[in-house]
Amino acid sequence: MGRSRLPLPGVPGEPRPGERLERAGRGVHLIWRSDALRGETPKTFFHDITASQHEKEITAFFGRRTKFQPGDPVVEAPVCFLLFTNRSGSNFLGDVLNSTGAFCGFGEYTNCETVINHARSWQAGSLAEYYHRLHQSHGQGAPTFGLKVNVQQLLFLVRAGIIPGVFPQTKWIWIQRADLLGQAISLYLAQATQQWTSEQEGNGTDVPYSFSEIASRMRGISKNNANLARIVGGLGLDPAVVIYEHLLRWPGATIRQVFLHLGMEPAPHKPRQMKLKRQEDERKAEFKAQFAAELAHAIGKVPRR
Repeated sequence: MGRSRLPLPGVPGEPRPGERLERAGRGVHLIWRSDALRGETPKTFFHDITASQHEKEITAFFGRRTKFQPGDPVVEAPVCFLLFTNRSGSNFLGDVLNSTGAFCGFGEYTNCETVINHARSWQAGSLAEYYHRLHQSHGQGAPTFGLKVNVQQLLFLVRAGIIPGVFPQTKWIWIQRADLLGQAISLYLAQATQQWTSEQEGNGTDVPYSFSEIASRMRGISKNNANLARIVGGLGLDPAVVIYEHLLRWPGATIRQVFLHLGMEPAPHKPRQMKLKRQEDERKAEFKAQFAAELAHAIGKVPRR
């Protein structure tokens, strides 16, 4: 039976099933045994990814008609799902893709307020009907309609059978940000100022530097990235991966690679037709330098054994 030792500072909490604590010299070690995973099944593989408040409210609104059922409407056209984490550049990428004329959409169509308000307006009696009407209303401007989804939204659509029930023809793009610290700072500032895009003015809040606020967002983004990787790998998806920093530096080449990966004829993006601009904030550089300096100083003071 395979096992590995992981030294932990101090005494950890209660071990999980399949684990036990073992003392070795002055330290306490957690022993992980391979039989800890023997109870894993396809139904439990994603159980640790909890439902969002958006999912709960949408499910409460549609009830039993949340899940796709035989006879529900189907979109007989390709739909592209853009996978993202907050502040990874998904709005900017969606704007670039729309400017090519090959795509349209990539709006905030999966949030509960949007879903419920539109469903009432369209008298959509099911979640499947909502997405079908959404495509009719917003997806006619280009050959491929785009939907942005985060990790919880993606899993919700799969669990509800909307993918592949309503959307049998899917394409996938996953935008990632190499600069995790910069992404966390951007998320901290956007949540505080409520300025999510260059089109919004925000509330003018003077946001103070906070190591803990930035650190907590780094952890959250890292967790969401890992969960997305698990879903993408587990479901055998093959997304075109876009690195945000590459998109900024080499937009033409990056978009061309996306088209080729998706099996589409490359189309140039048209900057003049784009609505969004890159958001600049001098606080980002200041916060980034201070965070990195504080962390480096703290690590340097850790006692060596």
